[in-house]
Amino acid sequence: MLRCIVFDLPLVWLTVWLAREMNAARLSARFLLVPLVTVAEGYAVERGPLELKTLLAAGLLCAGGVMLLVWDEPEEVAGLGLR
Repeated sequence: MLRCIVFDLPLVWLTVWLAREMNAARLSARFLLVPLVTVAEGYAVERGPLELKTLLAAGLLCAGGVMLLVWDEPEEVAGLGLR
């Protein structure tokens, strides 16, 4: 129970708070960064050679995360309507 209070509760609180404060696209950028951190940790621990596919995948994850964080959303999104 102590582990839940110390580690999980702050994470859940932060996620709920960010969901209210941030738009959905920027909040979802963190889900692109988790695999990137996992790849970096795996390379740091195993010290194995990086393949071209791994570097390209990490580059795409970086590009996707940067696009979601940096690019502004249009102010008005055209909705579906009958005219």
